This record gives sequence, C-alpha cells and structure tokens, in this order.
Amino acid sequence: MIAAFGILILSGCAHLFPQKKINDEPRKILNQICSIGTEVKKVSGSVWIQAHTNEMTGSFSASLAVARGKSFRMEVTNPFAGAEAVILKYNDKYYVQIPEKGPKARRLDQNGLWGGIPVQKAESLFLGMFPCPSPEEIGQVELKDFHLLVWGLSEQQKLKKEPEMYNYDLNNQVASMYWPQNVIWNHHEAGKIEFEFLAHEVETLSPVQWKIKSMLGKLNVRWQNRDLEEKIK
Repeated sequence: MIAAFGILILSGCAHLFPQKKINDEPRKILNQICSIGTEVKKVSGSVWIQAHTNEMTGSFSASLAVARGKSFRMEVTNPFAGAEAVILKYNDKYYVQIPEKGPKARRLDQNGLWGGIPVQKAESLFLGMFPCPSPEEIGQVELKDFHLLVWGLSEQQKLKKEPEMYNYDLNNQVASMYWPQNVIWNHHEAGKIEFEFLAHEVETLSPVQWKIKSMLGKLNVRWQNRDLEEKIK
C-alpha cells in the first residue's frame, strides 16, 4: 500500500503563483492539467460530504474504493452510522441503492447528477483528476484572459450540434504546474456545473477537497483518509 504523504490547503497559501503572462500553447496546457492524477490506479478511504441536493441534504461520511476502469463503490452513511446510499459501478454503468427503499439498485443516468456528483466524472474525480473531456472529444482549445476554454463534442453532441465547454481558471500554479482552482463545465444535458478546488495531495497534486454547484444543488467534498493503493509505474 502506498500512503499519501500529506495535503495542502490552497486558499491564501504562498505556493500559489499568479501568472503575469501565459506563453504556453493551449493544448499543451490542457494536456498538463488533465495529466494530474492519471498515475493513480487504485484508491480507497473515507470522505466527508456536505450536501444540499434533491437526493440528500446534510452532512455525511462515506467510504470509497475506486479502481480505474474497473470498479467504483461509495457507501454514504448518516451521523448514526446508518447507510443512506450505496453507489456502485458495474459493467461501466452506475447504480444507486437506497437501503430504506429496498434492496433493488437503480441505474443512474450517465449524463446526469446524483447527490450533486456528476455521474460521468465520479470515478476520475475521486481518483484525483480534474474534469476533462476525453481526448477523442476535444474540439477547439483557446486561451482568453487567463482562462483556458475547451469545446468538446461527443457523438451525441455532434448529432445535436450542441458543444459542451470547459473553462479552466489559469491564474494559479502549484509546483510549477497549472492547477485550476475553478473549473466550469457546461454540460449539454446537466447544464452548468461549477467546481472549486481547495486543497491538493502533496505526492500527486490531485485535488482532495472541492465544492460543486449546479442547478440541482450544492455539494462539498473533503477526503478524510486517502490511501493510494496502487499507482501506474
């Protein structure tokens, strides 16, 4: 087991360096941002969640076990240690099981949100990656006023001609790498989703604390214990 070495909180810290001028090529910047966390293959531990969404409202703890491309399991518990929900991935599809509603699991909309978490990004977020389009879906990429704007087109969007867009704030760097504290993802179905990243893991630079705001509610997430069980060598 490889244990994480530590966590640094970003807000107000001296290791954030505002950029005076950006000379790097836009696609190079995107590749660098989207490379953060990609070496993490398997992670487990516990997170603290504060939610105000249709599915859950209040503060909760959750145990997590994520293996890249293979499995995802998150069990959300209430302050009395009772199970609120279990979210799991099976055959590349996500399901939620609510104990008080019975043992049957319900399949989640891949393009939707559950409890404020974008289902499509659940695995990558908890592994420690920023929201990014898949390489084959990247369209136009450009820099504008210290923001990296990326238009992505999935096969569904190409048919509908409705591009989704990612907006990365490039005002800060961590360890000489672009580390966007704020990311806006305009999704073709889920709408505008705003991410604010507040802390990173020292070893991997992966985000370990973040806020998500969408038209369906707000969610705060903070890793309490995070074990890197396996890394890509």
